[in-house]
Amino acid sequence: MAMSKEKADFIERSMKYWNPGKTADWQRMGVDLVIDRREGYHLYDVDGRRLIDVHLNGGTYSLGHRNPEVVAAVREGLAARFEGLPDVHYGDGRHWVSGNLGVSEWLLTGTRPDGVRLRVRGCDHWEFRDSKVIRKDSYWKLVESS
Repeated sequence: MAMSKEKADFIERSMKYWNPGKTADWQRMGVDLVIDRREGYHLYDVDGRRLIDVHLNGGTYSLGHRNPEVVAAVREGLAARFEGLPDVHYGDGRHWVSGNLGVSEWLLTGTRPDGVRLRVRGCDHWEFRDSKVIRKDSYWKLVESS
């Protein structure tokens, strides 16, 4: 199968902006994969090839990509969030990492269904090991409501 222009352009941008060394290595090995989507235990590239994901790890190994039960649970959780604060917005973000620890600060604003406007200042405390998040704690402080 010939490589599409879309895929060739993406690989060219990867060589220039993302990770030139890794992209060049993949090209030398004949790997021209540009993932379009994932479903179950399959990957689909931008040229329509369906491949078995043999690099499964973590939740993907146990649940597959886009597991319908996980998708439903995430949608339910987000729906509940927007039901309580339909216009919820996170802003004023600041983030930093030092060693294996990280912090994110943010301001949540929104209006409850009863018309009360909320402003909540918060932060997330992150801990990393081997480039993975191993702990995340969130702290909220109600700044004002009206």
